[in-house]
Amino acid sequence: MIHAMLSHEARAKLPGGDTFATKLTRVSQLVAAEHLLGQLDSIELGAEGASVIQLPQFAVTMFEGRRTVNRIQWDGNSSVRVVPLGSRVEIGWKVEDSTLPTEAGRVVVTEIGVVDGELPQLVDGTEPVSSMVFSRVSLGRKLEMIAQAGRGEMVVLVKKLGPYTAYAVESAARRVYREIHDLQAMTVPVIDRLEMETVTDLVLYGDRGTASSVVTRLVRRVAATDAVRKKSLLQVISWAIWSAAETNVRSYIGDPHAGRAIRRTAKLIKSRDPEKVLSAFRDSHPGTDVGINRVVSALSAGATVATQQVELEHVGGES
Repeated sequence: MIHAMLSHEARAKLPGGDTFATKLTRVSQLVAAEHLLGQLDSIELGAEGASVIQLPQFAVTMFEGRRTVNRIQWDGNSSVRVVPLGSRVEIGWKVEDSTLPTEAGRVVVTEIGVVDGELPQLVDGTEPVSSMVFSRVSLGRKLEMIAQAGRGEMVVLVKKLGPYTAYAVESAARRVYREIHDLQAMTVPVIDRLEMETVTDLVLYGDRGTASSVVTRLVRRVAATDAVRKKSLLQVISWAIWSAAETNVRSYIGDPHAGRAIRRTAKLIKSRDPEKVLSAFRDSHPGTDVGINRVVSALSAGATVATQQVELEHVGGES
């Protein structure tokens, strides 16, 4: 379990607050643009066209000498708006922090598409942007451009989360080895370096042929929902990756979901006989659907051949 405060080592492997604010704003606009593209034929344009407004989704705040990142909650819950030319629209916003007072304000989109009003503190480059379109075709093109830019920024952010994801996977691999073998001291990872790279890529990019991964889904959720409202952005992201790292390490070595509980049962009854462990596990977990195959998998989960070789070399080098 990750501590309430990130260690200096872990924090150093994550992108900075300004990077998160910039990239997540673009991903939020990607999600909003995709939604609008899905209802393109029903969007009101107005006789003279419309303004496409891109709103910032994340603000920065100073807290105890550090810049923190908070999500801007917009009325209407969208960071991309289509406003018919000639219309005047007010959009309210607020920024809710778990420790600081709530900020709130309003912006006005004028009849000619100018965005005016008060805003929270923003990262340079994330200020509101207004673009005019004069037909449904040009609106579709503009929304696709916004979406395409957001996809590019998501690729960049996922890559920047690589160092922390690799750190989380290696930490998980060491914790899992200690848990399986009931050790307290520092150990080798339960999988070797190449396998850790494989698991890291799986968390970052997903299975080959799939369009999403743990991290891409996380980035979209953080960017486009209130998942980080009144929460630490860094804690939400770091904990989700930390948890996914361990889940994927355990999956990689074939450790079933109930593996830890099964091994605790084996330890309590001082037996590794699968039938005896299964019987004791069912007694302490009535209604469970765990069968003998899962018990065998849990009791046999452990280091790969490559890792065992690394461990032997490590031990052999101690003299």
